[in-house]
Amino acid sequence: MRVLFCDQSLLRFGFCIVKIHRDHCEVIAYGLLQLNGKQHYIERLQQIQKWLAGMIGEYEIDEVVCEEIQFQRNVQTFRKLAVLQYVIEVTCHSHSICFGKPLQVHVWRTKGVRQILQLPNGNKQTLFQFLNSYLGSPLYFDTNQADALGLAIYWCYTNYESLPLHMQGAAQLLQKGEGIC
Repeated sequence: MRVLFCDQSLLRFGFCIVKIHRDHCEVIAYGLLQLNGKQHYIERLQQIQKWLAGMIGEYEIDEVVCEEIQFQRNVQTFRKLAVLQYVIEVTCHSHSICFGKPLQVHVWRTKGVRQILQLPNGNKQTLFQFLNSYLGSPLYFDTNQADALGLAIYWCYTNYESLPLHMQGAAQLLQKGEGIC
């Protein structure tokens, strides 16, 4: 079984792919899809849908798990994130794969990953610093990729607590949307 974890965004979309083996879970790739903020958000949604369909096929994804969208102070931002989540869910449906229950940030990061990794707190920067160090400071590693890995760590621990999660040796994929040099 292969699961794609998404820290979804219309600008910097972090992701992580985990393969579930009989005796362990393995991060096989993680990375970032960078999109052009000067393009209309509908164009970026289309690029994400195309990218996601490609990832599902190339990596034989069985399930997609996203971070739950949070209500934003800016209603337009919340609306765009809701539409993005809809696009992800529809893409899963059209490829006959599971769209897993979205994970709420206060559960997976603040309570879950903080305790699993024994971090001093559950904030975004602390998780980034820990994973950046653990992975050997990969070039271009950022908080979006760290959050996607954090989603995977929490989900694997919650669903496969007895299986170790291996992250060393995972490929880092940096992909650019249209109009990004």
